[in-house]
Amino acid sequence: MIIPGLVDTHCFFMGKYFQDYGEDFSGYGQEDLLLDFVNRGDRKLVLGRNVSEEAFRALSEKSLPNRYPIVLFHSSFDEMLVNEKAEIKYAVNSGPVTMEGCVRLIEEALKDEEAFLSAYENHTGKLLAKGVTSVKEVAFDQGFGYLEALEKYRMVKGIPVRTAVVSQPVAKIWDISWAVDMKKRYAYEDFRFHGFNTMLDGSMSQEEAHLKKNYSGRDYTVRTVPDYEKAYDLVKAADENDLAVSLHAQGGMAVAEGVRILSGMKKDKCGKLKNRHSMTDLEMGEDEEFRKMAELDIHAEIYPQIQSIYDDWRGKINQVKGHVGEEYRRIWNRASMVSEGVSISCATDLPLLFPDLPESIYYACGGFVGESVEPFVEKNVMDRVSLINAWTQGGIVSLYGREERLGKIREGYGADLAVYDRNLLEEPLNTIRDAKVLLTISRGKTSYKRFK
Repeated sequence: MIIPGLVDTHCFFMGKYFQDYGEDFSGYGQEDLLLDFVNRGDRKLVLGRNVSEEAFRALSEKSLPNRYPIVLFHSSFDEMLVNEKAEIKYAVNSGPVTMEGCVRLIEEALKDEEAFLSAYENHTGKLLAKGVTSVKEVAFDQGFGYLEALEKYRMVKGIPVRTAVVSQPVAKIWDISWAVDMKKRYAYEDFRFHGFNTMLDGSMSQEEAHLKKNYSGRDYTVRTVPDYEKAYDLVKAADENDLAVSLHAQGGMAVAEGVRILSGMKKDKCGKLKNRHSMTDLEMGEDEEFRKMAELDIHAEIYPQIQSIYDDWRGKINQVKGHVGEEYRRIWNRASMVSEGVSISCATDLPLLFPDLPESIYYACGGFVGESVEPFVEKNVMDRVSLINAWTQGGIVSLYGREERLGKIREGYGADLAVYDRNLLEEPLNTIRDAKVLLTISRGKTSYKRFK
């Protein structure tokens, strides 16, 4: 089966690079690590990953040497241990890992441009092997040299995967004038600055997704109420300067507030938004909001593979039902998005997920959670044609607009193609995940072949 090249509209390669950066401490015991730290001659940052469960727990009961900054990540990358010097220099603490909390460490890792570009080349090769020819990348703050490094790579080797970049302010405030300059500077056909990315609410598992009704057994709809008026002001400033913004919203109230915010932006004579604003995740979104999104031409960025991450699928389903009761029937309602006419694209939140169309079909069209034996809220699943359109043309429309001659197999359109080893519209769900990309063509050139 031949389809247009895939588009991932929310990637965070900066985070993936950071996850893999530093020293690999696989196989080290706690005594090996302590001896290593004591015997080091230099006083540079030690950024260590893949620390075993046993070593991590043992070290957490001790004080790490403090002659230089030490940061250790559990093999799961869910937890970290740091010493006092690291706390002071990089504003980090021992405990759960968040990318936002590691922003200064990420900035440090980005200084190693050679390692970054080597990882980037390897990463884009993997994307092309999955049929991905375009992405939207998130960069924290002003990128810590990310944009400049990719421009340098582009001048020497060319950009392997068409890339649009958005800034997610973390340690700094939104800098509109800087973003305007970046949009002018990075306006290549294959490498553009797009705008901003920001979070409205958080996850349901932590009761930080802003619901329309109270959490079960609680007297609140969210633990921390988002500052929607502040978000409106930020988006308005970006919109006035023709910068696109993506708003992350999971709970039903956050989705409604996101639509309200974007409805106040500049419109054309048909009442559609002038700038290509989007909303990401939309986990508990409802028909009414999807209808308004279609009317305003707010683009949806969904995570069609998100159900794949739950090893304990029964636990996940019970967790959802435990948090929202009968409202669980609203979760992941992609069918409503399609019926209401929303412009849909697909995203992965990489490194959380890696783009995979066959896997997307299994979960977003099959409705399974992990390896569940039956679908969860089957009425909410997408049809396969709509999902494939979202992975291809939908992503192009979101990032480049309907006038861009990409995302379709048609004369006069850019030759971005992915060839699969079977018909993805007809392959049974129980074998769809076995489907493989045979050939990827990016901008008219063969960029991946499964069989040489």
